Amino acid sequence: MTRQWQPREIKDSEKPISERYRLIAKQWADADGAASLLEAMKSTTLELRKSALIGKAIWRTTRRNATLSRAHLNDRDGSKVTISG
Repeated sequence: MTRQWQPREIKDSEKPISERYRLIAKQWADADGAASLLEAMKSTTLELRKSALIGKAIWRTTRRNATLSRAHLNDRDGSKVTISG
């Protein structure tokens, strides 16, 4: 049985400065790309959340107005008015 050759792991302190710089630059570029993407998506995410809140508020307002309209019609008839919601 022959053992397969495996390269030994080189310690960071033993790596050439150019290799250390390359690795750090790659990490920085990845982090910068992620930050740019997050910044670009911030306004889109905010708009989606605002739209969802506005949609809920309109639904609640519409439901409340319908309830008040029914209550007003019931009040005309002389029946007891109860408003819920």
